[in-house]
Amino acid sequence: MVDNRTGAEEVLETAAVFIAVGMEPVTAYAASLGVLDEQGYVIAGEDGKSQVEGVFAAGDVRTKAVRQIATAVGDGAAVIQSVETCLQGR
Repeated sequence: MVDNRTGAEEVLETAAVFIAVGMEPVTAYAASLGVLDEQGYVIAGEDGKSQVEGVFAAGDVRTKAVRQIATAVGDGAAVIQSVETCLQGR
């Protein structure tokens, strides 16, 4: 392990490792839509709907408490239904 602040290295004996790659959403493309919160996440409910009709969010770009692959996959499955409903109504 390397301490990012001090550069100190240490060997940790573990049975498993959970790697985190960061918590910055890549959502600059949506800034002009007015759907982002102060941290840059898309404001959307469990159904993925944002305040802008036809704009949906799933996964780690959506406002939520837990950002892990398991929750992102669940988001994708739930949002598919919302998108289908939206498209059928057009």
